[in-house]
Amino acid sequence: MKPHYTLNRFFLTLALIAGCIICRAQKPLESLAANNVNAGIGIGGNLFSNTQSATQTFAHMEVPKGSGISSFFTAALWITATDGNNNLKCAAQRYCGTGHDFFDGPIMGNYNAAYDTFFRRVFKITRLQVEHHATLAPNTMTIGDVDSAILFWPAKGNSYIATSYGVNIDNRLAPFIDADGDGSYNPLKGDRPAICGNEAIFFVFNDARAAHGETGGAALGIEVRGLAEVFVDSSFGGFNAPPPAKRAINNTVFVRYEIENKSENPLFNLNVGMFADIDLGCFANDYVGCDTTRELIFAYNATPADNDCNGLLGYKTLDASTGIKRLNGSYSSFNYLINGGTYNNDPITPEEYNNYLNALWLDGIPFTVGGNGRPGSIPTKYIYPGNPSNFNDWTEKSAQIQAGDRRMMGASQLGNMPTGNIKVLEYAFITSMDSSADNLTIVDTLKKDADEIQAFYDNNLLPCRQGFQLPTAITETKQDKSLAFSVYPNPASSLLMVETSGMIELAEVRDMLGRMVLSQKANTGKLLLDVSLLAKGVYLLKIESAGKTAVKRIVVE
Repeated sequence: MKPHYTLNRFFLTLALIAGCIICRAQKPLESLAANNVNAGIGIGGNLFSNTQSATQTFAHMEVPKGSGISSFFTAALWITATDGNNNLKCAAQRYCGTGHDFFDGPIMGNYNAAYDTFFRRVFKITRLQVEHHATLAPNTMTIGDVDSAILFWPAKGNSYIATSYGVNIDNRLAPFIDADGDGSYNPLKGDRPAICGNEAIFFVFNDARAAHGETGGAALGIEVRGLAEVFVDSSFGGFNAPPPAKRAINNTVFVRYEIENKSENPLFNLNVGMFADIDLGCFANDYVGCDTTRELIFAYNATPADNDCNGLLGYKTLDASTGIKRLNGSYSSFNYLINGGTYNNDPITPEEYNNYLNALWLDGIPFTVGGNGRPGSIPTKYIYPGNPSNFNDWTEKSAQIQAGDRRMMGASQLGNMPTGNIKVLEYAFITSMDSSADNLTIVDTLKKDADEIQAFYDNNLLPCRQGFQLPTAITETKQDKSLAFSVYPNPASSLLMVETSGMIELAEVRDMLGRMVLSQKANTGKLLLDVSLLAKGVYLLKIESAGKTAVKRIVVE
């Protein structure tokens, strides 16, 4: 549990020396610092956490860069699900004071010294490195021509990692551009990392290697592959230009998670939450809230002047607000936690984590409208959804809650997860700053920035992702060998024939945002689908038969 701030710096330093804080000390950490943020991405499953310094344990999310002011203390995933017998499984992290639920590296059959040597790190790459590699002639370059970050990119089939580290990567891992189309990563043949940002960091962890020390929960058997990216927007004068200059992109970190069920059994009632300990400058001056129309959870300062406190720099009169926006889906609930609270304190047991993920307080009582969210008569899934500038809205400000050390968590209910299924969640961590606003109207600025970030994601980042043929919001299920089916012609422009030896009960076509664009029920071994009205692009076709599911990628031209 994170200590109370009156003593936290003293105890955190002692804990770090003892080697028991945030996923162990002396772990690799890289920074994304191409734009106006300095965001630390380290191993162990937590974001924005500096585990390399005995004097600064967390708060490696400096905005603006070079200011020494932080907007986040740490952030991490919370994940719960049930098995076929309704037994609860849980993997989640806050501060790792009692151990870890997430373990560095992918799920493999052999966790040995060679595995640890290679995977206890994060993998940073820049667009300049990738673009330079693309200029080299495939099959004529030598190892000496290849940047080490590209040579040892942890992608499927990288033989140079196998030779140098004794680690074979046989399955999907880091995204890459397969220049020669052979399905394996070989940089000497022109293959290179697949990124969209000016800088990117790939990281991977799993919950299956050992017993869970943070929550004590039963393992889900999941592997999480993460990609954090930042972009530089030099238009409109850049991020140092005064309002209304376009600068949201420069104050944002994009984080993409691929969560794969690598266990032998399906998972049910999957919940994924993004937990964040907000320290928006001074930790003691924070309020939180949410905007359900924007899929945005946020924090802002309670007073006009965010002064320094306990050795932490405040934003002072430069009003700031920070938020986490879900880019490819929705939040099913939002709640806040208070350091030292009662019903809204940090969770300890798997049941308490699961309660929060299901819009319940620690003791299982539902969230309710008004005041501090309990006890009321009207259940709700979203705490403080109002606009802080409007005193008639339900906010921490209007409810006159004492400001202080806040955590917040936005949950997403994702249904069932068969073996081999992949869920993809993408978030934007946005910080807005404006000296012409006040501590409440800065939230309006944040919301405008969030709209700009969503438009950038839809119009720029998603097309980039699809160009790399990465899974997006849709889940991909491994082919069930007992449910083989053929699709022809593929690509298709009008009619698509689906054929199997069994009976097709349902066929669904989803776009790469996960939206269903075509659905047809049947009871036949052959099914003709009309795709002539679909936009050109890549889709996933899923068929169901006798309780089995299989998926194929199709192209409409």
